[in-house]
Amino acid sequence: MERHTREEKIEAIGKVIDTLDRLRVECPWDRKQTYESLRPNTIEEVYEPFLIMEGFLRRTPRGREVTSLAYSHLRLNPPASQGSLF
Repeated sequence: MERHTREEKIEAIGKVIDTLDRLRVECPWDRKQTYESLRPNTIEEVYEPFLIMEGFLRRTPRGREVTSLAYSHLRLNPPASQGSLF
């Protein structure tokens, strides 16, 4: 696993804060949000991109799909193929 220095971590968090500040000013949707409106989706909005970046989920035209890497990581067998829906 790649290690980052404290300074690199602080810089990365600063970039996130700068992005959030910019969105609050420039994005109409962001300006309307409150803590209450964001709360129901906060966890999903964090873990889904992480799982995609790590290779455990992938985006497909039908939605999100669990990858073989995820099944392997969890020591589970993937379900039998269901074939195409179309």
